[in-house]
Amino acid sequence: MKSQNPSISHFNPTSGYNSPTLAPKRFISRTSEENSYLWIACCGYCLWECIDLISAWRSTPVDRLNGLLFFIWIQPFFRQLIHNQIQDIGLGHSISKKRLILSILFTFVGRIGDLNVLQHIGLTMVISSIFPITRSSFFWLVAAVSWMPGFSWICYPYLQDYLQPIRYILVSFCLFPMFIPNRFEK
Repeated sequence: MKSQNPSISHFNPTSGYNSPTLAPKRFISRTSEENSYLWIACCGYCLWECIDLISAWRSTPVDRLNGLLFFIWIQPFFRQLIHNQIQDIGLGHSISKKRLILSILFTFVGRIGDLNVLQHIGLTMVISSIFPITRSSFFWLVAAVSWMPGFSWICYPYLQDYLQPIRYILVSFCLFPMFIPNRFEK
């Protein structure tokens, strides 16, 4: 009969902890492929909850061109995918799990409280979870407010005629460091 060390705890999916069988590796750590699928599921959930953005961008006169701003803002993400700088099958180990959890939390609380701003922040967090936090990615996150309808809601009473140019200037200056790698990271 085998002697077992009682201080070592193992997980068996059928009988629970402290069983004599060793835990399969899939219960110990996630592979990069599982991380990718987790990111895709979280991104799908956040996109589904932010479906109101399309109607806001089409129907609100102040937010009419914000879809274009979103497309400009998301360019570093597409650039990262195209240049294969994200590990393995597209995402891999570079996913920030804290930001992924925060994105789901923001989106869920925004859904429960009917606060679209929190849902849009959740979408921003899930998209940015593949980037490490650096100076340039921080500026990129700041530029996300330019395509959010909440920015219009807050700034329109004060900047009526200048709101669209301010948005484009904000996106331009905040995206600039993302396209010049390693220059702003020191």
